[in-house]
Amino acid sequence: MAERKQYIDAVAGVMILWMVIGHLQQVTGYYLDYPNILFFFMPWFYYKAGALSKDYTLHEIANSGGQKFIKPFVVYGLIGQIILIICMILEHETSLKPYLYSPIRSLILGGTIPGNPPLWFIPSLFVTQCLFAFMNDRKLNIYICATIGLLGGVLLAIINYNFIPVYIGSGILGVFYFAMGRILHKYEGNWKVIVGALGLCAALLMINHNPISDIRHIAQFEGTVWECLHGIGVAICGCFIINAILYFLQPIVNFPVLRWVGRNAMDFYVLHWIVLLLVSRLLMGDIFHAWDTQWQFIITGIGCLLIIPAYIMIKNQWIKRTVH
Repeated sequence: MAERKQYIDAVAGVMILWMVIGHLQQVTGYYLDYPNILFFFMPWFYYKAGALSKDYTLHEIANSGGQKFIKPFVVYGLIGQIILIICMILEHETSLKPYLYSPIRSLILGGTIPGNPPLWFIPSLFVTQCLFAFMNDRKLNIYICATIGLLGGVLLAIINYNFIPVYIGSGILGVFYFAMGRILHKYEGNWKVIVGALGLCAALLMINHNPISDIRHIAQFEGTVWECLHGIGVAICGCFIINAILYFLQPIVNFPVLRWVGRNAMDFYVLHWIVLLLVSRLLMGDIFHAWDTQWQFIITGIGCLLIIPAYIMIKNQWIKRTVH
Protein backbone atom coordinates (compact mmCIF):
# COMPACT_ATOMS: atom_id res chain seq x y z
CA MET A 1 0.00 0.00 0.00
CA ALA A 2 1.34 3.44 -0.94
CA GLU A 3 2.23 5.76 1.93
CA ARG A 4 -0.38 8.44 2.60
CA LYS A 5 0.63 11.99 1.79
CA GLN A 6 0.11 13.58 5.19
CA TYR A 7 0.06 17.17 3.95
CA ILE A 8 -2.81 16.23 1.60
CA ASP A 9 -4.71 14.86 4.61
CA ALA A 10 -4.07 18.17 6.39
CA VAL A 11 -5.45 20.18 3.46
CA ALA A 12 -8.48 17.86 3.32
CA GLY A 13 -9.03 18.55 7.02
CA VAL A 14 -8.97 22.29 6.39
CA MET A 15 -11.43 22.03 3.49
CA ILE A 16 -13.87 19.74 5.30
CA LEU A 17 -13.95 21.96 8.40
CA TRP A 18 -14.43 25.01 6.17
CA MET A 19 -17.40 23.31 4.52
CA VAL A 20 -18.94 22.24 7.85
CA ILE A 21 -18.64 25.78 9.24
CA GLY A 22 -20.32 27.09 6.09
CA HIS A 23 -23.24 24.69 6.51
CA LEU A 24 -23.51 25.55 10.21
CA GLN A 25 -23.98 29.17 9.19
CA GLN A 26 -26.50 28.19 6.52
CA VAL A 27 -28.63 26.15 8.94
CA THR A 28 -28.53 28.58 11.89
CA GLY A 29 -28.54 31.88 10.03
CA TYR A 30 -25.57 33.09 12.10
CA TYR A 31 -22.79 34.23 9.77
CA LEU A 32 -19.24 34.76 10.92
CA ASP A 33 -17.41 37.81 9.60
CA TYR A 34 -14.37 36.40 7.81
CA PRO A 35 -13.05 36.55 4.23
CA ASN A 36 -14.08 33.67 2.00
CA ILE A 37 -10.49 32.78 1.11
CA LEU A 38 -11.22 29.09 0.59
CA PHE A 39 -14.08 29.63 -1.86
CA PHE A 40 -12.48 26.89 -4.03
CA PHE A 41 -12.92 24.16 -1.39
CA MET A 42 -15.23 22.02 -3.57
CA PRO A 43 -13.05 22.20 -6.72
CA TRP A 44 -10.16 21.16 -4.47
CA PHE A 45 -11.74 17.75 -3.83
CA TYR A 46 -11.79 17.05 -7.58
CA TYR A 47 -8.21 18.33 -7.79
CA LYS A 48 -7.18 16.06 -4.91
CA ALA A 49 -8.90 13.04 -6.49
CA GLY A 50 -6.92 13.63 -9.67
CA ALA A 51 -3.64 14.25 -7.84
CA LEU A 52 -3.87 10.93 -6.02
CA SER A 53 -5.46 8.94 -8.84
CA LYS A 54 -4.07 5.96 -10.73
CA ASP A 55 -4.70 4.80 -14.29
CA TYR A 56 -7.86 2.83 -13.63
CA THR A 57 -9.95 1.79 -16.60
CA LEU A 58 -13.58 2.77 -16.99
CA HIS A 59 -14.53 -0.84 -16.25
CA GLU A 60 -12.58 -0.74 -12.97
CA ILE A 61 -14.09 2.60 -11.94
CA ALA A 62 -17.60 1.35 -12.70
CA ASN A 63 -17.04 -1.88 -10.75
CA SER A 64 -15.65 -0.09 -7.69
CA GLY A 65 -18.40 2.52 -7.81
CA GLY A 66 -20.84 0.42 -5.82
CA GLN A 67 -18.70 0.25 -2.71
CA LYS A 68 -17.03 3.64 -3.01
CA PHE A 69 -19.91 5.79 -4.25
CA ILE A 70 -23.31 4.11 -4.32
CA LYS A 71 -23.21 2.52 -0.85
CA PRO A 72 -22.42 5.70 1.16
CA PHE A 73 -24.81 7.71 -1.02
CA VAL A 74 -27.70 5.30 -0.39
CA VAL A 75 -26.98 4.64 3.30
CA TYR A 76 -26.45 8.23 4.45
CA GLY A 77 -29.04 9.58 2.04
CA LEU A 78 -31.70 7.27 3.48
CA ILE A 79 -30.70 8.09 7.06
CA GLY A 80 -30.93 11.80 6.37
CA GLN A 81 -34.23 11.49 4.53
CA ILE A 82 -35.81 9.34 7.27
CA ILE A 83 -34.80 11.91 9.88
CA LEU A 84 -36.18 14.72 7.71
CA ILE A 85 -39.49 12.87 7.25
CA ILE A 86 -39.78 12.35 11.03
CA CYS A 87 -39.09 16.07 11.53
CA MET A 88 -41.78 17.03 9.01
CA ILE A 89 -44.31 14.72 10.65
CA LEU A 90 -43.56 16.20 14.07
CA GLU A 91 -43.86 19.68 12.56
CA HIS A 92 -47.32 18.71 11.20
CA GLU A 93 -46.40 18.95 7.52
CA THR A 94 -49.45 17.64 5.63
CA SER A 95 -48.58 18.41 2.01
CA LEU A 96 -47.38 15.42 -0.04
CA LYS A 97 -44.96 17.56 -2.08
CA PRO A 98 -42.01 17.51 0.40
CA TYR A 99 -42.53 13.78 1.01
CA LEU A 100 -42.69 12.60 -2.62
CA TYR A 101 -42.20 15.20 -5.35
CA SER A 102 -39.29 17.12 -3.81
CA PRO A 103 -37.09 14.06 -3.08
CA ILE A 104 -37.65 12.60 -6.57
CA ARG A 105 -36.96 15.89 -8.35
CA SER A 106 -33.92 16.56 -6.16
CA LEU A 107 -32.55 13.07 -6.86
CA ILE A 108 -32.98 13.34 -10.64
CA LEU A 109 -31.79 16.92 -11.15
CA GLY A 110 -29.69 17.55 -8.07
CA GLY A 111 -28.09 14.16 -7.58
CA THR A 112 -29.06 14.23 -3.92
CA ILE A 113 -32.10 14.29 -1.61
CA PRO A 114 -33.43 16.95 0.79
CA GLY A 115 -32.44 14.91 3.84
CA ASN A 116 -28.73 15.20 2.99
CA PRO A 117 -28.08 17.84 0.29
CA PRO A 118 -24.23 17.73 0.42
CA LEU A 119 -24.31 14.22 -1.05
CA TRP A 120 -24.53 15.78 -4.54
CA PHE A 121 -20.72 15.60 -4.66
CA ILE A 122 -20.64 11.77 -4.64
CA PRO A 123 -22.40 11.12 -7.99
CA SER A 124 -20.66 14.18 -9.44
CA LEU A 125 -17.19 12.83 -8.61
CA PHE A 126 -18.24 9.42 -9.93
CA VAL A 127 -19.21 11.03 -13.27
CA THR A 128 -15.88 12.89 -13.33
CA GLN A 129 -13.86 9.73 -12.73
CA CYS A 130 -15.85 7.78 -15.33
CA LEU A 131 -15.40 10.50 -17.96
CA PHE A 132 -11.68 10.80 -17.26
CA ALA A 133 -11.22 7.02 -17.32
CA PHE A 134 -13.12 6.85 -20.63
CA MET A 135 -10.77 9.40 -22.18
CA ASN A 136 -7.71 7.83 -20.58
CA ASP A 137 -8.69 4.42 -21.99
CA ARG A 138 -8.51 6.02 -25.42
CA LYS A 139 -4.99 7.33 -24.69
CA LEU A 140 -6.02 10.98 -24.90
CA ASN A 141 -3.31 13.38 -23.79
CA ILE A 142 -4.03 14.65 -20.26
CA TYR A 143 -3.95 18.27 -21.46
CA ILE A 144 -6.66 17.40 -23.99
CA CYS A 145 -8.69 15.82 -21.18
CA ALA A 146 -8.34 19.01 -19.13
CA THR A 147 -9.33 21.15 -22.13
CA ILE A 148 -12.41 19.03 -22.83
CA GLY A 149 -13.50 19.35 -19.18
CA LEU A 150 -12.93 23.12 -19.19
CA LEU A 151 -14.71 23.73 -22.51
CA GLY A 152 -17.56 21.44 -21.51
CA GLY A 153 -18.05 23.28 -18.23
CA VAL A 154 -17.90 26.70 -19.89
CA LEU A 155 -20.30 25.56 -22.62
CA LEU A 156 -22.84 24.54 -19.98
CA ALA A 157 -22.40 27.95 -18.37
CA ILE A 158 -23.17 29.59 -21.73
CA ILE A 159 -26.16 27.37 -22.50
CA ASN A 160 -27.52 27.82 -18.98
CA TYR A 161 -30.03 24.96 -19.15
CA ASN A 162 -31.70 24.49 -15.77
CA PHE A 163 -32.76 20.93 -16.54
CA ILE A 164 -29.20 19.63 -16.86
CA PRO A 165 -28.59 17.43 -13.78
CA VAL A 166 -26.07 18.86 -11.34
CA TYR A 167 -23.92 15.72 -11.46
CA ILE A 168 -23.56 16.05 -15.25
CA GLY A 169 -22.62 19.73 -15.30
CA SER A 170 -20.31 19.59 -12.29
CA GLY A 171 -18.98 16.18 -13.35
CA ILE A 172 -17.86 17.53 -16.73
CA LEU A 173 -16.14 20.59 -15.25
CA GLY A 174 -14.74 18.29 -12.57
CA VAL A 175 -12.71 16.57 -15.31
CA PHE A 176 -10.73 19.81 -15.68
CA TYR A 177 -9.91 20.02 -11.97
CA PHE A 178 -9.23 16.27 -11.85
CA ALA A 179 -6.82 16.43 -14.81
CA MET A 180 -5.11 19.56 -13.46
CA GLY A 181 -4.60 17.77 -10.15
CA ARG A 182 -2.69 15.05 -12.00
CA ILE A 183 -0.68 17.63 -13.95
CA LEU A 184 0.20 20.06 -11.15
CA HIS A 185 0.59 17.71 -8.20
CA LYS A 186 4.23 16.91 -9.00
CA TYR A 187 5.12 20.64 -9.00
CA GLU A 188 3.87 21.40 -5.47
CA GLY A 189 7.49 21.53 -4.23
CA ASN A 190 8.75 23.60 -7.18
CA TRP A 191 9.31 27.23 -6.16
CA LYS A 192 9.24 28.56 -9.73
CA VAL A 193 5.80 27.07 -10.37
CA ILE A 194 4.58 28.22 -6.95
CA VAL A 195 5.70 31.82 -7.57
CA GLY A 196 4.04 31.70 -11.00
CA ALA A 197 0.78 30.43 -9.47
CA LEU A 198 0.89 33.12 -6.78
CA GLY A 199 1.48 35.80 -9.40
CA LEU A 200 -1.35 34.57 -11.63
CA CYS A 201 -3.73 34.28 -8.68
CA ALA A 202 -2.86 37.79 -7.46
CA ALA A 203 -3.37 39.23 -10.97
CA LEU A 204 -6.76 37.55 -11.34
CA LEU A 205 -7.88 38.71 -7.90
CA MET A 206 -6.82 42.28 -8.71
CA ILE A 207 -9.13 42.15 -11.72
CA ASN A 208 -12.00 40.79 -9.63
CA HIS A 209 -11.59 40.04 -5.92
CA ASN A 210 -14.90 38.16 -5.73
CA PRO A 211 -14.47 35.15 -8.06
CA ILE A 212 -17.30 32.72 -8.78
CA SER A 213 -16.39 29.04 -8.52
CA ASP A 214 -19.55 27.19 -7.51
CA ILE A 215 -18.88 23.96 -9.37
CA ARG A 216 -22.24 22.53 -8.31
CA HIS A 217 -24.31 25.07 -10.23
CA ILE A 218 -22.12 25.50 -13.30
CA ALA A 219 -25.02 24.39 -15.51
CA GLN A 220 -27.18 27.14 -14.00
CA PHE A 221 -24.44 29.77 -14.03
CA GLU A 222 -25.77 33.31 -14.42
CA GLY A 223 -22.62 35.25 -15.22
CA THR A 224 -20.54 36.01 -18.29
CA VAL A 225 -18.12 33.56 -19.90
CA TRP A 226 -15.26 35.71 -18.58
CA GLU A 227 -16.60 35.48 -15.02
CA CYS A 228 -16.82 31.71 -15.41
CA LEU A 229 -13.25 31.41 -16.72
CA HIS A 230 -11.99 33.86 -14.11
CA GLY A 231 -13.53 31.87 -11.27
CA ILE A 232 -12.14 28.59 -12.60
CA GLY A 233 -8.69 30.14 -13.03
CA VAL A 234 -8.54 31.50 -9.49
CA ALA A 235 -9.87 28.21 -8.13
CA ILE A 236 -7.19 26.08 -9.79
CA CYS A 237 -4.50 28.48 -8.56
CA GLY A 238 -5.95 28.22 -5.06
CA CYS A 239 -5.98 24.40 -5.17
CA PHE A 240 -2.32 24.31 -6.15
CA ILE A 241 -1.17 27.03 -3.74
CA ILE A 242 -2.79 25.62 -0.59
CA ASN A 243 -1.30 22.19 -1.34
CA ALA A 244 2.12 23.79 -1.84
CA ILE A 245 1.84 25.74 1.44
CA LEU A 246 1.03 22.63 3.46
CA TYR A 247 3.73 20.70 1.58
CA PHE A 248 6.40 23.10 2.84
CA LEU A 249 4.90 23.42 6.32
CA GLN A 250 4.70 19.68 7.01
CA PRO A 251 8.32 19.32 8.25
CA ILE A 252 7.70 22.20 10.71
CA VAL A 253 4.12 21.63 11.88
CA ASN A 254 2.58 18.18 12.31
CA PHE A 255 -1.12 19.18 12.06
CA PRO A 256 -2.35 16.01 13.86
CA VAL A 257 -5.97 17.17 14.22
CA LEU A 258 -6.25 18.35 10.63
CA ARG A 259 -4.67 15.14 9.35
CA TRP A 260 -7.11 13.04 11.38
CA VAL A 261 -10.07 15.01 10.04
CA GLY A 262 -8.65 14.71 6.52
CA ARG A 263 -8.20 10.94 6.79
CA ASN A 264 -11.84 10.70 7.81
CA ALA A 265 -13.07 13.37 5.40
CA MET A 266 -15.76 11.16 3.83
CA ASP A 267 -17.35 10.45 7.22
CA PHE A 268 -17.42 14.17 8.04
CA TYR A 269 -18.86 14.87 4.61
CA VAL A 270 -21.73 12.38 4.64
CA LEU A 271 -22.58 12.73 8.33
CA HIS A 272 -22.42 16.42 9.24
CA TRP A 273 -25.76 17.39 7.66
CA ILE A 274 -27.47 14.51 9.49
CA VAL A 275 -26.09 15.87 12.77
CA LEU A 276 -27.34 19.34 11.87
CA LEU A 277 -30.81 17.89 11.25
CA LEU A 278 -30.74 15.94 14.50
CA VAL A 279 -29.72 18.90 16.64
CA SER A 280 -31.62 21.73 14.97
CA ARG A 281 -34.93 20.03 14.18
CA LEU A 282 -35.42 16.59 15.70
CA LEU A 283 -33.89 16.70 19.17
CA MET A 284 -34.51 20.34 20.12
CA GLY A 285 -37.22 21.59 17.77
CA ASP A 286 -38.99 24.76 18.95
CA ILE A 287 -36.58 25.24 21.84
CA PHE A 288 -33.67 25.46 19.41
CA HIS A 289 -35.34 28.05 17.19
CA ALA A 290 -36.29 30.17 20.18
CA TRP A 291 -32.62 30.80 20.87
CA ASP A 292 -30.49 33.52 19.37
CA THR A 293 -28.81 32.44 16.12
CA GLN A 294 -25.40 32.68 17.76
CA TRP A 295 -26.41 30.06 20.33
CA GLN A 296 -27.88 27.92 17.59
CA PHE A 297 -24.50 28.04 15.84
CA ILE A 298 -22.64 27.13 19.04
CA ILE A 299 -24.96 24.22 19.95
CA THR A 300 -24.93 22.69 16.46
CA GLY A 301 -21.17 23.15 16.31
CA ILE A 302 -20.76 21.31 19.62
CA GLY A 303 -23.05 18.59 18.29
CA CYS A 304 -20.81 18.12 15.25
CA LEU A 305 -17.65 18.15 17.39
CA LEU A 306 -19.03 15.46 19.70
CA ILE A 307 -21.11 13.18 17.50
CA ILE A 308 -19.03 12.90 14.32
CA PRO A 309 -15.66 12.05 15.97
CA ALA A 310 -17.43 9.61 18.33
CA TYR A 311 -19.05 7.89 15.34
CA ILE A 312 -15.73 7.68 13.48
CA MET A 313 -13.89 6.18 16.47
CA ILE A 314 -16.63 3.60 17.06
CA LYS A 315 -16.71 2.74 13.36
CA ASN A 316 -12.92 2.36 13.16
CA GLN A 317 -12.86 0.12 16.23
CA TRP A 318 -15.61 -2.04 14.77
CA ILE A 319 -13.68 -2.35 11.48
CA LYS A 320 -10.50 -3.39 13.35
CA ARG A 321 -12.36 -6.08 15.27
CA THR A 322 -14.04 -7.50 12.18
CA VAL A 323 -10.74 -7.54 10.27
CA HIS A 324 -8.86 -9.32 13.05
